[in-house]
Amino acid sequence: MKTLLDTTRFHAPADGRASGGDRPKLTAKQRAIAALEKAIDKDAKAEERLEAARRKAIGEHFTDWIEEADAALIVDVFAGLEVAATKANRKRIASHPLRPGKVDAIVEKRLAEIERIKAEEAAERERERQLDDGAANAA
Repeated sequence: MKTLLDTTRFHAPADGRASGGDRPKLTAKQRAIAALEKAIDKDAKAEERLEAARRKAIGEHFTDWIEEADAALIVDVFAGLEVAATKANRKRIASHPLRPGKVDAIVEKRLAEIERIKAEEAAERERERQLDDGAANAA
């Protein structure tokens, strides 16, 4: 035969603690750290919301602005955006209906220049490494 205690959903912890939940008591330091983490998380979420609102505001007005802008400025804006973008985003930007065709040549030239500079820097680092290795081996 079932008793009332067998049918309730409440089960007291085996260690004899009261019904305060299964969470152990936190020290003052742990509570302070938890409060700090919660405040930081709240601030980070607020910053993310603000950044999303900024991006949305710019995105909503970009097309209107670009339609009224000077042709040279439009070319510079699209070229600057594409050079700074990842390869996938570069393709997306390039498909914009208001993007001038001359941007292709500018972007290719700037990307080639960036690759040339990266190659020169890598070669310089390799020369320095070889000099350092040679000096270490001579010593």
